[in-house]
Amino acid sequence: MYNDILKIIVISLILYTPSVFALDVSEMEQLKPGTQLKVPVIDAGNERTENIKLDSIGVFVDSDGSSWYRLDGNFSGGQAITFFLEMSKLSRKADLVIRKLKLDDLGIQPKRIWKIDKEGEGEVEFDNKRYQYNKEESDDAKFTAGSPGATPRSMSYYGFNMLNDEKSSLLILEWGDDDFEIYQTRQMDLDKITLQ
Repeated sequence: MYNDILKIIVISLILYTPSVFALDVSEMEQLKPGTQLKVPVIDAGNERTENIKLDSIGVFVDSDGSSWYRLDGNFSGGQAITFFLEMSKLSRKADLVIRKLKLDDLGIQPKRIWKIDKEGEGEVEFDNKRYQYNKEESDDAKFTAGSPGATPRSMSYYGFNMLNDEKSSLLILEWGDDDFEIYQTRQMDLDKITLQ
């Protein structure tokens, strides 16, 4: 019986231990334009991995000093890809941009976003799906683009999680009063993102 319990523990450790080749916090400093990564993609319901070549790596620094990243690149066929990485001791996640949106796509104005943020709660709707404001995924930050000589730029961001699907979300980046970028994202398996 003891051997059976030991086998179950060993199998559990193997199944739930991240890949030793997975991208980790210490490797973020190595990322630069031209770096190649292997990332998971879902095509017609089947998951596979593909190589991408990074074009730029931008860094967001939140008001509490924590950092997260925006990675832009291209698949070998030339199709663009953008994803956001958060790799701290408290949180590890990767969100792939499914598509870029506009405020009109959500049917809201900037004042509505600011009101939701001020109240700390609220919802927006997109494609007949409801997304709930996530105060923990919203903050003021400084963004430094991944280009030489780039200077930090003040901005705010607002996260909304899809109700009934924790892996889907909307990320709204505010660069100024009438300057917004909105992304529909899907969480990726961070342990399957590897350096090539």
